Amino acid sequence: LVVRACGELVAAQFPEDGRWYRAKVVEADEDRIAVFFVDYGNAAVVTPRELRSLQQEFTHLPFQAVECFLGNITPLPYTEVKEKDADAHDDSTAASSTGVTRRWHPQARKELQRLTAGKVLVAKVLTRQGNMRLEVDLFVVDGEDYTNIGSELVAAGFAQPVANPRFPEEAKADSLPATLDEPKKAVIVPG
Repeated sequence: LVVRACGELVAAQFPEDGRWYRAKVVEADEDRIAVFFVDYGNAAVVTPRELRSLQQEFTHLPFQAVECFLGNITPLPYTEVKEKDADAHDDSTAASSTGVTRRWHPQARKELQRLTAGKVLVAKVLTRQGNMRLEVDLFVVDGEDYTNIGSELVAAGFAQPVANPRFPEEAKADSLPATLDEPKKAVIVPG
C-alpha cells in the first residue's frame, strides 16, 4: 500500500475516459484520493488502483491548467440560496479573498456554466496565491460589451460581494479598464 501525500504529483486515471494524466493529490485517505488534473483543470476522486507514480521526466514540465477562483465574491450559504433543486448536493468548494471556504450551490455551478459555455472570456488577475492559483474577476466578452460573471452570480442570488474587495473602484463599476492593454494582467480564454 502506497500512501499518497497532499501536493504529490502523480499519474491518475481520469474516470470519464480511462486515460492517464498528470495530477496533483489534493486529499487522500486509504481508499479514496482527490486529485486535480494539472494540465486540464478537472478534478476527480480516484482509488489507489487508479494512481501511479509519475516518471521523473514528467515532473518538470509546466502545468497547462491554472487554478483560478472568482474574486470579490463568496458563495452564499445553502440556506440563503433559493432551493431550485431539492435533491441538489455538491462537494465543490470555493476559497474567497476573505480566507473562508464555502460550498457553491449546485445551481450556482449550472448558472456559471450557462453564463460562460462557448463564450470568449477575459480573466483579470487580482492576486496570485501560491505557485499557480489566481484570484480573478471573470468577464464574458461580446464585441464591445462585457459582463462581469461575479456580478451576475450576485444578481442571481448565488453569491455575495466580499466586505473588502480587491480593486473596489473597478469591481463596483464592473469595468475592465486597460486589462486588454496589459497582457500580464489578463488571460483571454477563447470559447
